[in-house]
Amino acid sequence: MKIKREFLFIAIVVFLFLFPLLGAEKGGGLAVLSEGEGKVKLLWFTPRGHWPEGGWRVEDASGRVLGVVKPGDPKALEPLTSDQRERWERVKPFFESQRERTQVAEDMVRLIAVTDFSLAKAFGMAWQGGGLSPGRRSFRVVALNAKGASLPRVLSSPPVDPFLPDPPPGPPVRLRTLQENEGMVLYWGKGEGKHLFYRVERSDPSGKRAL
Repeated sequence: MKIKREFLFIAIVVFLFLFPLLGAEKGGGLAVLSEGEGKVKLLWFTPRGHWPEGGWRVEDASGRVLGVVKPGDPKALEPLTSDQRERWERVKPFFESQRERTQVAEDMVRLIAVTDFSLAKAFGMAWQGGGLSPGRRSFRVVALNAKGASLPRVLSSPPVDPFLPDPPPGPPVRLRTLQENEGMVLYWGKGEGKHLFYRVERSDPSGKRAL
């Protein structure tokens, strides 16, 4: 794998590989992560151009309602940092006006969501909850209209046990660097587990920072 320091290029490559993984171009997709101790995280993509006005209702496989998620929910906005709030304000018009929902804007919203879970919750594209009982089950999110009624669009996840945490993905292997005229190039091999993307950091006297 080869990544250069053209940051926009990195973002586009990450998005092109991750987006089909969740099936967003076809029928949408819902990913689930078990954190153990009865806690799970959900992240979903609706099919391109489909953004339900009433948000999404989160349920388990039995139909038990776990919550309702909408863009701009005050509970999701409250814990955001100043930088995250600034990013929210920049994309907020996307959720408020149909005219703002260009393909470029939609791709940027999706990209931000998969790289920042807190903002994904603020966008109404993610949910995090606890207090779940042991046992494997799937989860689903149901699209809602402006009046809160169910729409036909339903996204379902693979089954997980909320009391069995998913193992973290293994670190990349065979990491090496190569100096080029354009800058530094990194090469590595895929480690164990399922990887959605890699975060590249650089250490300097002030600490680590993402590239």
